Amino acid sequence: MRRTTLTLLSILLIMSSAFTQPKSNLAQGDDYFKRKMYPEAIESYKKALSEDIVKNKFYMTQQVAKTYKHLFDYRNAADWYEKLMAFKEENQPENYKEYADILMSLERYEEALRYYKEYCSQINRSDLVSFYEKKCAWPSFNKNLVAKYDVVRTNLQSGNKGLGIMYYQEGLLLAVPQKSETENKNKTVYYDIAYSKRIDSAGFAAPEKIQGSVNKDFYESSPSVTADGKYLFYTSNASTKTSYKPNSKKDNPFGKDGLNVLKIFRAENINGKWENVVELSINSMEYSCAYPYISKDGSTLYFASNRPGGKGGYDLYKCSVNAAGKCSEPENLGDEINTYEDELYPYISGEYFYFSSRGLPGYEPIYIFKAKLINGKPVEPKNLGKPFNSSKDDFTFITIPSMKEGFFTSNRDGDNTMDQVYFFKKQIELDTLRGIVLDAITAKPVEGAKVDLYMIHDNGDSTLVKTKYTAGDGKWEFIIHPEKRYKVHVTTPGYVPQVFNVPSMEDNPTARDEVRKKVNPIRLKPEVKKGNIVKIDNIYFDFDKATLKPESIPILENLYTFLAENPNAKVELSAHTDGIGSDAYNNNLSQKRAQSCYDWLVKKGIARDKIVAKGYGKTKLLNNCRRQKDCPEEQHAINRRVEVKFL
Repeated sequence: MRRTTLTLLSILLIMSSAFTQPKSNLAQGDDYFKRKMYPEAIESYKKALSEDIVKNKFYMTQQVAKTYKHLFDYRNAADWYEKLMAFKEENQPENYKEYADILMSLERYEEALRYYKEYCSQINRSDLVSFYEKKCAWPSFNKNLVAKYDVVRTNLQSGNKGLGIMYYQEGLLLAVPQKSETENKNKTVYYDIAYSKRIDSAGFAAPEKIQGSVNKDFYESSPSVTADGKYLFYTSNASTKTSYKPNSKKDNPFGKDGLNVLKIFRAENINGKWENVVELSINSMEYSCAYPYISKDGSTLYFASNRPGGKGGYDLYKCSVNAAGKCSEPENLGDEINTYEDELYPYISGEYFYFSSRGLPGYEPIYIFKAKLINGKPVEPKNLGKPFNSSKDDFTFITIPSMKEGFFTSNRDGDNTMDQVYFFKKQIELDTLRGIVLDAITAKPVEGAKVDLYMIHDNGDSTLVKTKYTAGDGKWEFIIHPEKRYKVHVTTPGYVPQVFNVPSMEDNPTARDEVRKKVNPIRLKPEVKKGNIVKIDNIYFDFDKATLKPESIPILENLYTFLAENPNAKVELSAHTDGIGSDAYNNNLSQKRAQSCYDWLVKKGIARDKIVAKGYGKTKLLNNCRRQKDCPEEQHAINRRVEVKFL
């Protein structure tokens, strides 16, 4: 049996009846219940239960359970629904489903499935069992659906039940009780729209009711302001009348069932006061329109309504609105968004559409979804997961000005059923930028390279953050902030400096990833400067020969690339031997080896006049290893080398 009562919205509806004579506690409870005055209804029903032990016990137990449910007091509701389950003969299928919904909100999923199955049996819908099995399994299967955000409860309550919030002028617009908590005890609470200045991330000044003609006798809530601050859209009761007279044809602003329905109004900001209140043309006396969200340009209104023709419960709609408050025919946002249950609280941030749903897969009872906004219509809704959603009521999601931080409302803390405003902020996962500095010719690590990290400010100035010098492996790394822009400056004597700009993840995540590739590795080019020498110790020859070994080719390829890119460079290829053997022998061998490198480069395409081949034999040893017995082999090997000297 479909639930047609909107739980989050039901406290906003008032049905006022004329009292012609004293009523019994049971009749008084029924009257309060119909008028959505739930605290008073519970008190009357409980009095009636104490008076009538047998006759109407099932009905009164049922009404107390349902009333606690409408008050979102799920623990008390669970206790009373459990008592209700003892009435096997009188019970209605809807009671089993409602009890299962309550158990879901208390995370008692196995018990919930048992009562969902009983509900399916009662209505002869075995085809629904798999739906409820998936519904009860969803929280467990998605327990790791956790977004990386920190959530902190603010010092603001958003009302006895969530009535909408709006970020406005560095603070929040929200609904606040018309009377103090002491005056409100066990009484139906009415609300006005107020403004609260933000002091810090989660701290606000005491709310002050907005000035002007908006606030009246009953409920004003769900504020949404145009980007220019000129217009305020909000929800309010259709009438300020306190009584419904079904036989009166004059001045009777109620629906046919005596409902004081909800409507959407617009007010204009005139010198800081909200005046010129206009009722939107989408409203009706036979159904409610509520929870408006106005687009930044003020031309498109998104809202919730239980108007005829929807999927069920409250659906989300959009319409265009002109300067006079005249609206186009509302367009249902479609089957991807709307379900047979309630969809509420539309909100847009950037290219995403946020809303709350009772019917889409998620936790019970209501949870926040995010959908892509394509051509003004939301598609592909996804549950935001924790920490935004819990097993309690979660709704009214807004951002400042993007998903980095914002607010939402929830009654997740404690059992007092009060909705609190929560602040959320994206967790900052510090990033690591790492690389290695290599010689562009030898492809070997450069030791002692200076790597400076600068932070780039919005005005273009830069500040040095940290400096590192590479060790023998040429490696370096910095911890950087994903939302900051940086510059990496690499310098070392004898090499051409290199600079890499690192955009923020917000600016250009693709470009940031490209920079990661460019700095790992950084190939420093030697300066084309007379006398500058690049030592190449991995050009290999067979023993006592001048024939290049295959493993020497990659280094020569690098040298060729460098010379091709620097046509003004003229170099000497200097070949050196170790100290073993005669001078004549080593001079001849080193000259042949230098000539082999020369011939390879010329054949590759380098002009002959750009290269000089010179063999130095053992005249420029790098150590004192002059005879074989002077040093171990590895010390002799240091002297066997080819160098590139710029001329």
